[in-house]
Amino acid sequence: MLKSICIVDDSSIFLFTAEKMISFLNLAEEVITFKNGEEALTYFKNLKNNEQQFPDLTLLDINMPKMNGWEFLEALKELSIKALNIYIVSSSVDPTDIEKSNMYDVLNGYLYKPLSPEILREVIENCN
Repeated sequence: MLKSICIVDDSSIFLFTAEKMISFLNLAEEVITFKNGEEALTYFKNLKNNEQQFPDLTLLDINMPKMNGWEFLEALKELSIKALNIYIVSSSVDPTDIEKSNMYDVLNGYLYKPLSPEILREVIENCN
């Protein structure tokens, strides 16, 4: 079980179902959710400034208002935070999105929506 999982997605349905799945499967003690990259970036900045522990896993959508997933990753690079487990979780099957995800060292993988319990368990095992 992970201590915390952060989910960044503008879909309230995805946030609800992912949070319920994580809780039901007892995969994390805490689930932190944000509706866009801007909110999540503020959270990560505050954690860094206060020298607090980062989430064990972050699930990041690509297409969101205010700040999309790519913009979030670019801004995160500037914070020089290392040892993060971040996975893109997207409904996009566009090969250019998948290729673009390979350009970010901080990313651990690219997952497709909807997330299955099996995939989520596998991702969490890779975080341990």
